[in-house]
Amino acid sequence: MKLLVLSDLHVGSKARAQDFSTSPDDMACRNTPNFFQDFSDLVESQKINVTHILIAGDITQTAAYDEFDLASKKSKPLLNCLMYA
Repeated sequence: MKLLVLSDLHVGSKARAQDFSTSPDDMACRNTPNFFQDFSDLVESQKINVTHILIAGDITQTAAYDEFDLASKKSKPLLNCLMYA
């Protein structure tokens, strides 16, 4: 079994990644403009191949429905990226 653990996504208005923000135009606390592209590049360059994925830690900032909705939408492309690596 090969396990990948992602943690502390903190999807919400103060997300560190712009694509995980519910306020993507507010760049005040952003240091990653495109997490998906960075993640995809890492998977490809390191040839990451996993059988299981665990998303742990703080998935959202405030546990608001819109944050969980965005987390769900943004997690699917990450999972697809790993499936086809």
